[in-house]
Amino acid sequence: MDLNQQVEQLLDRSRYIRSIGPTTDDFMRWRDAAEELLSDAVGEDHPVMTRYRDAIGLRERPDAEGLQIHGQFGMAPRLIAAEDVLRSLVS
Repeated sequence: MDLNQQVEQLLDRSRYIRSIGPTTDDFMRWRDAAEELLSDAVGEDHPVMTRYRDAIGLRERPDAEGLQIHGQFGMAPRLIAAEDVLRSLVS
């Protein structure tokens, strides 16, 4: 699977988990998968990684529970912002 297909898969998954009202676990799994893909594709020090990390926000502890879905620091706005960064990679 090429990078475009992998990014499209992540975008589809993000839209899906936003539509079901993601659990904290859904969000963290998606966040980690997106970060791993970007890191492998462009490298840790690339400006795209910086934009992604700014978009997705602070990393919660692995045992965090009950993140808000909406609001300034909620999961939904963070996913939407990260989707924009991912979209910038697909042709």
